[in-house]
Amino acid sequence: MSITFYKILHLAAALSLFAVLGGVLMTAANGIDKEKNRWRKKAAIIHGVGLLILFVSGFGLLAKNGLAFPAWAIIKMVLWLILGALLPFAYRQARRATTSGDNAVDEKAGDLLWWLLLGVGFLAAYVGVSWRGW
Repeated sequence: MSITFYKILHLAAALSLFAVLGGVLMTAANGIDKEKNRWRKKAAIIHGVGLLILFVSGFGLLAKNGLAFPAWAIIKMVLWLILGALLPFAYRQARRATTSGDNAVDEKAGDLLWWLLLGVGFLAAYVGVSWRGW
C-alpha cells in the first residue's frame, strides 16, 4: 500500500477519534453519565477502532518511510496512550458531576480534560508535520 493510503487512513482515524472524544466530553460536561448515553457503545467502538487504525497506519507510515523507531515516534505513542485513556476519564467525570453536589470541582476536571484533548491534538499534529526536522 502507498504512503498516501496510510496518511489518509491515519488522518481519518484521528478525525474519528477526536470527534468521539469531543462528543463524549461534551456529553459529560452536560452531566449525562454513561448509563444515560444511548450512543455510549457506538462511541466506545469508534474510539477503539480509531485507536487501532491510528496505531496500524502509524506503524505503516514508519515502515513505508524506512524508519525504525525514532524519538518522535515514542512521543506519538505516549500521545496515543493518552488518547486511549481519555474516554474512561470523561465518563468518570460525568459520573462525578451527577453524584456530587460540588459542580466547581467537576467543571475544573472537565475543563482539564477538554484542554488536555486539545493539547494532545495540537502536539500530535505538530510532531506529525515536523518530524523530518528531528
